[in-house]
Amino acid sequence: MRSRHFLYNTVASLFSQLIGIICGILLPRLMIFGFGSELYGTTVSITEFLGYISLLEGGIGGVARAALYSPLSEHDTNTINLVLASIRQFFKKIALIFIGYTFILACSFQYIASSYSLDWEFTFCLVIVISLSNLAEYYMGISNSILLHAAQQGYVIRLLQSVTTIFNILLTCVLIHYNCNILSVKFFYCFLHIIRIFILNKYVKNRYGVKKIPAQADYLKQKWDCLGQHIAYFLHSKTDFFVLTIFVSSAEVAVYSIYSYIMTSLVTLTGFFTSGSEAVFGNMIARHERGHLIQFFDFMEFLIHSVVIIVFTTGAIMIMPFIRLYTNTFTDAEYYRPVVAGLLLLAEGIYCLRQPYHQLTIAAGEFKSTKKAAFIEAGLNILLSLILVHKQGIVGVALATVIAMLYRTIYYVLYLSKNIIKRKMFTFIKRWCITAINTCTILLCLHYLPIQVQEAHNYIEWIKNAVIVFCFSALVTSTYSYLFYKNEWNQLIAKGKPKI
Repeated sequence: MRSRHFLYNTVASLFSQLIGIICGILLPRLMIFGFGSELYGTTVSITEFLGYISLLEGGIGGVARAALYSPLSEHDTNTINLVLASIRQFFKKIALIFIGYTFILACSFQYIASSYSLDWEFTFCLVIVISLSNLAEYYMGISNSILLHAAQQGYVIRLLQSVTTIFNILLTCVLIHYNCNILSVKFFYCFLHIIRIFILNKYVKNRYGVKKIPAQADYLKQKWDCLGQHIAYFLHSKTDFFVLTIFVSSAEVAVYSIYSYIMTSLVTLTGFFTSGSEAVFGNMIARHERGHLIQFFDFMEFLIHSVVIIVFTTGAIMIMPFIRLYTNTFTDAEYYRPVVAGLLLLAEGIYCLRQPYHQLTIAAGEFKSTKKAAFIEAGLNILLSLILVHKQGIVGVALATVIAMLYRTIYYVLYLSKNIIKRKMFTFIKRWCITAINTCTILLCLHYLPIQVQEAHNYIEWIKNAVIVFCFSALVTSTYSYLFYKNEWNQLIAKGKPKI
């Protein structure tokens, strides 16, 4: 059963990631083409500002999943309902605060972002419309999503998200074609999102017999210890846009958002290979299966390092040719920023490499022990971003992200060498050194080989070159894997996944 759920999550995640990547690349171009860089940048900033309220969640999702692993493995329906009642109670309070926050943001956003070219009434309505999907999520969606992820049924969520994303991109094309304004586009997106939440709610009720009962004991006792973890993630995804919205123009925010979308696509693609692994870790820990846990962790670490090398070296070679093609008709901002691309690739590559470490600590409920590092990462990100943005602009913000990311990754390596898996530091250092050498080998070979993979005059040529780079990266990485990780390599070839 555990292996089957892991397979379902993996396949559904791949489908969802591919849909998300394609639509995530198409949507900004459609929006900039239809409404211009400044208006598109304004919607990006509003979305990010609305997301700041998620800081109040305090990382409750990780705590809730950890609380659900044991009752789910024991089929304890009563405890499951009690945990869900605590989750719903918590998020309804967040929803009430969110309503007040949205109203304040709607009234003040024009002045915060210095968007004086847009009417106050327009920015007010835009904030309200964009907020609707968040509000629905807090009232109904989050508790169901947490339950399904803990039950290793995240594939249900991903399939629904994929369908919603496809409908959204099609509807956006139609609305822009008929010259509808951006308020209409955002309203219909929220409408589709709310429909998805209702469908998910119906599925959970039928599948698990969930009942709405009053919250009793506090089943989320570690929520304050998890706050640091959540702040770190929050700052990872929100700090850059906050600082840029305050200190640079909306057009610069639009530029950064394009690179951010590309990085998100690479992270999303990489995340396909770790999809569902936290739930598997949690199930193994709940059943005290230490041998299987270490075996599965070793395999996941090997897999994510291999995937990150292939995906991010391909991204490093192909990102600037793509930017040239993607933005060749945009004249209201300078989109060609190779230094920004390089720094963000490094930051997000580090972020992806540490995911098995992060997922294992979450599954083990190690929130209190690791919260100090999360706060330090958050502080580094904020302080360095504020210092560097004045002289370096978006380059400085990207550099701050790299430094903060690197700090916490090193902390995870040190922590796991002494806790949970208690593995020798040499194993971690060896893997990271091999990853660095593997990456340099690919980049140097592609730089000196007589193959003009960075020359592309259209998307067909770009895709052809990207396939060549991807295959070359995969070949080199496979060679390194065979030489240095024979056990994991044979396991991958023989079974496609570890025994779980």
